[in-house]
Amino acid sequence: MNRANAQIEHGDGVMAAAWPDHRAASLRERTCLEYGRLWLYGLACGLWLIGVGIAAADPSAAGGSAVSSIQGDWLVANRDAVIHIYRVGDEFEGRIVWQLHGRIENGHVRNGKVVTARSTSGATRRSQPANELRLLWGLRYDASDRRWAGGYIYDADNGNTYHCRIRLINPDQLKLRGYIGFSLFGGTTLWSRVAMTTPMHGGLPYVVMHFAGE
Repeated sequence: MNRANAQIEHGDGVMAAAWPDHRAASLRERTCLEYGRLWLYGLACGLWLIGVGIAAADPSAAGGSAVSSIQGDWLVANRDAVIHIYRVGDEFEGRIVWQLHGRIENGHVRNGKVVTARSTSGATRRSQPANELRLLWGLRYDASDRRWAGGYIYDADNGNTYHCRIRLINPDQLKLRGYIGFSLFGGTTLWSRVAMTTPMHGGLPYVVMHFAGE
C-alpha cells in the first residue's frame, strides 16, 4: 500500500511517520475548509466595515427613512399655524403653509388683504406673504444622536433668528429647541404631525386638519 510521509518534530530531531494516503488527503481537505471559512469571515468583516464607513459619511445611505422621517406637516404648540418641513439636499427646511389668525379667522387673508410677517426685520420679509415664509433652514440629521441639528428658526412675531435643533419623540410628535449661543439659553416647544386636506373649489376658505393617527 502506498504511503505518504509526514515529518513530525520530536525533541531535537525529526522523526518520520508513515500515514495512509486517504488520511493525509482528509487532513488536507479539512485544512483547506478551515482556511476557506476564515477567508469568508474576513471578507464579511471587511464589507461590514466598509458599510459602516459609508453610513458615517452619508447617513442617508443607511436608514434613509430615519433621516427623512421629520418631513411632513406639523401643527405648532398653540395650534395657530402649520409648518411644512421638507428636504433640500442634505438639509431640511420648513415653511408656513397654514395659519389661524386671531384664533378666529382661517387662511392667509384678513379683511381682503394678504397677511404678511409684519413684525419681521427687513423689508423683504415684511412684504412676504406669511403663509410662504421660510421659518426653518439648515437642519442636518445627526445619526449618532438621532436628531436634526445645526439649523435656524425665524420668529415671525419678533423678527429674531435663533439656533435650533429637533428630535422626534415619536412618529407624530417632535420637540424643537430654539436657543441663542448655547442650547442652555433657550426654550423648547412641541409640534404635532397633522394630515392636511385642502377643500375643493367653492368649499370653506380654510384647511381641514386631521391629526395623524386619528
